[in-house]
Amino acid sequence: HLIDCENQSEVESRFYKMYRDGSSLWEIKTAMNAEFLSLKLNCSLVAIHRMFKKYPPLRTQSILNTNLLLDVLFKDFQFPLSKVFSVPNLLSLHPEIALKFLSDIPTILGINTIELINKFPIVLRRPVCLIKRAENILKEYSITGDQLMCCPKIINFNPSTLQQRLEKLCNSEDFSLLISYKKFLWLVYHYSILERRLHSLKERGIPCSISVLTTSESQFDQYLSASDYRTCIKEICFYLAGVFSCTEILIREKLKEYPNIYDSSLTNCRKIVEFLLDAGVSKNQLLTGIGVVFYDFEVVKTFFHEMQNHDDCQPFADWINHYNLIQLLIYKIEVEAGLYRVTGNSDDYEELSMESV
Repeated sequence: HLIDCENQSEVESRFYKMYRDGSSLWEIKTAMNAEFLSLKLNCSLVAIHRMFKKYPPLRTQSILNTNLLLDVLFKDFQFPLSKVFSVPNLLSLHPEIALKFLSDIPTILGINTIELINKFPIVLRRPVCLIKRAENILKEYSITGDQLMCCPKIINFNPSTLQQRLEKLCNSEDFSLLISYKKFLWLVYHYSILERRLHSLKERGIPCSISVLTTSESQFDQYLSASDYRTCIKEICFYLAGVFSCTEILIREKLKEYPNIYDSSLTNCRKIVEFLLDAGVSKNQLLTGIGVVFYDFEVVKTFFHEMQNHDDCQPFADWINHYNLIQLLIYKIEVEAGLYRVTGNSDDYEELSMESV
């Protein structure tokens, strides 16, 4: 494999010198592997020795095996050259195993296996049977290919661990709403720290989000100190867009109309939405007064029941279909609490009571 190189004589001279100087076979083998990889990957010997430092077995493994595997990675898996340097331990894989992996699993959750492996190459070292078991578990919980591509490391999890974590998260009131969220699998990946962080957030009355729960320790501490709730809005917009079958952009624009947009909690939002829809409120009515999701669920529930029996709202059967019903509910909550802020054209109770055009 070194015979056709341009500086063949120089390479041979270097090896003969090592042999005459009494270098060990291990040292000579290491030098040969370094020379081969330098030529194959078109890089310096310094770069190759950095790879050796990251993954020592490369020093003495078969040059024939390495050559065949690199050909497979470049041709069959469409690996870019840079990817080889980032995962040197992949080079100890037998080429036939790599090809069999691709043959046995052409797709994972509808994603082309080549695309997934290019994003997370180390999956090639995982037994095919375990990958298939993990895929079946993900399918059981309706996890999509896009979610997997957002956190491909999850496919390398032990199937029993993956099953256990998904089951607990999907049965959790705090996390079950996020199962279709694109970053949901990061919760599975960081499961070991979720309970502690969730407790810290609840203790301080701070809304939680996937970004906060899976961030670094330093960033999490900073979040607790700054009490920056903006990341929760992403999950709320995602959830509401699903409820109303519209875009997250539309939801975000409507939520911006309300001054307390960042005092939010996805769990509280879900409770309010489900309560009002079950009470006979239409989705159009709710969307018109979408800011109601920022109030405490118990407060919304109490004021809604009071409004049902209020003299000004009788007969309530006429009000239940009124376009401004939820806006009226918000108005009453704000006035009763002494927090009313006019942000639109509905300046008083009478205007809210006017028939919609």
